[in-house]
Amino acid sequence: MIKQLVISALLCGTVAPGAVAQSSGTTEQDIVTAYIKQQRIEQWLDTETQAIQAEREGAALLRNPELEVRYEPMTYADGSEENELAIWLTQSFDAWGARDSRQQAANHKALVEQLRLAAEVRDELVEVKRLFYRLVMLRDHYASAQQWVKQLEKLVDLSNQQLQLNEQSALDHFRLNQALSSAVLQLSTLEQQVISTSKSLNAYTGLTLSNINASLLPSDLAISRLSQLSPPQDTLELKVLESLLKGLDAERASADAMALPEIALSVGVRQLDTNAGNQSEAAASLAIELPLFERGQYQSRHYASLKSALGIEQKQTQRRVLQTFASIKQRLKAGIKGLNKAQQESVSEMLDSATEAYWLGEISVTELIDIQQTQMALSEQVLSAKLAIRQDWIALQSLLNQTTEINQ
Repeated sequence: MIKQLVISALLCGTVAPGAVAQSSGTTEQDIVTAYIKQQRIEQWLDTETQAIQAEREGAALLRNPELEVRYEPMTYADGSEENELAIWLTQSFDAWGARDSRQQAANHKALVEQLRLAAEVRDELVEVKRLFYRLVMLRDHYASAQQWVKQLEKLVDLSNQQLQLNEQSALDHFRLNQALSSAVLQLSTLEQQVISTSKSLNAYTGLTLSNINASLLPSDLAISRLSQLSPPQDTLELKVLESLLKGLDAERASADAMALPEIALSVGVRQLDTNAGNQSEAAASLAIELPLFERGQYQSRHYASLKSALGIEQKQTQRRVLQTFASIKQRLKAGIKGLNKAQQESVSEMLDSATEAYWLGEISVTELIDIQQTQMALSEQVLSAKLAIRQDWIALQSLLNQTTEINQ
């Protein structure tokens, strides 16, 4: 069960397997699979499962039996002797369900540990996915910046030719060189960010990401589909609290059972040696421990108080989950609306049009650079908006425990 819980958490928000098989290049699913392998998640879960199972088996065991050997030699005044040897094997029983309650408590504790492991891996994988899509954004930004640099390099070359023919002012040529230097520095900064992000992902997954097949925006993500999503009712955190509450009920039942008499059964053999001969016989006894003082009353009150406090925490967590869900949905809707309203023209077309207008004398070099920089800034803003939508979508999928894209 533990593997199913954690692998389910790992796959939250990944693309459908069919889509992975048809892709060429690193996909989100590839990142997930590589993460599982690189971090040795399955081996780690195996060892954790063994530890949890050992504790559960221990709770199911009976108490150890007690072996008692008693030898009593007696010598009387007349010189006769009487030696008694008794061997007893005593077993105590939880006759009123205390053992079953302890086992239930251990089962709930094991489930809590499994759920916490799932949440831990899920949260780490969310960060891996965020890192992956940041790399996708940086890739797209780098491509736009690279295109901008190439355009400026052509402009500077043409401007230099025009300058040699005295058909271009030195000031215009200087401004173009300034813009090129600034663009080259920005491109270098983006390259460093791409390298750094790739190395971080490599540490998580072991993959060298030379080719990525992933879109920054989630597939078919629309406001109408977001409106159809219902708030989550069973997040991993809520499941943990539910299991903790059930475990406290079992612990309290075990404590309440201490108020009932404890039964111990003994079986054995007695041998009596006298001057007249030897005698031996089987024997049995039943002992009842009366709970006069320790009746589990303090433990019962302790577990009752813990359950009351945990119930309050459960309500708080439920409200927090609903608030988080509503907040993410609102941000996603606002982001999609804003992106739909933004009229983003093709960067290449805009740069070509502005350059043509410059050479025709319709705009100055300052206007040309201003248009180009404005267009590049808009392109960067659009990429940032798309990344914000993707990050919120990852968070929403994690909250909903979804394992496919929204249209699946």
